[in-house]
Amino acid sequence: MNLINLNQTESHYILTIPNTLTERAQKIHPYEWDSINNVWKYPKNISSYDSLINEFNKDIEQIKITPPKSNQENPFAEKNRIIADQRKKIQFLESQVEQGECEIDRYISTIVNLNEKVDQLSNTDQDIENVIRKVAMKCVGDNQRCLKIIENIEFDLTLPIELPKKVINILKTITKTQDQKNDFADLIGEGRKQNLLSQEAIALLHVIRKQRNIFAHNSVNPNTKLMRVIFLLAAFSLLAEEIKLGNK
Repeated sequence: MNLINLNQTESHYILTIPNTLTERAQKIHPYEWDSINNVWKYPKNISSYDSLINEFNKDIEQIKITPPKSNQENPFAEKNRIIADQRKKIQFLESQVEQGECEIDRYISTIVNLNEKVDQLSNTDQDIENVIRKVAMKCVGDNQRCLKIIENIEFDLTLPIELPKKVINILKTITKTQDQKNDFADLIGEGRKQNLLSQEAIALLHVIRKQRNIFAHNSVNPNTKLMRVIFLLAAFSLLAEEIKLGNK
């Protein structure tokens, strides 16, 4: 037995529905409750028809009501329906705008917090750089040429390329090599041949050369880049004591 029924009169659509589903009946405006016949009554216009069909077409096997004839339709009903629909859309858009403004406020708050964290990290990185640079300069001692290199070198990912260039120039100075074709390994070999380099110096020079080659030719794991930069600077600082360039 179908508990929901739709019928019509000359002037109204008549809805019979269980009391437990009253809220569904009240969703459609305007409505009138007929307590004598226990039915809901709606004006017979296109707005009521569309609303009733949309709400109950899945609950009724056979739809008995028909759209109102044009002469029965209130001439302003369609305009009123359009206005009502537009008002609903406006309310929905206003709700979306409010939600959007809340989201924007949250995003702004998040961005501000992230900027503060970035500033903190930047300051921390700069502090670390200064500490490492001071330690390296202390290790170098009074070797003025190496001190100047450490003071002026950029503490970034260009260091593994630029620092070895400085070392090559130093090797050319102490070996008095004029041959421009000699590469890093050749210069280390020349220094060993002339007994100008200790075993410690040779080992440190190969550390610097190998790290340069890793940065120049291989894909370095991002997690190890900073440590490799520190490793290179440490090797150079220890090398300064071995090569004894002094104020040259």
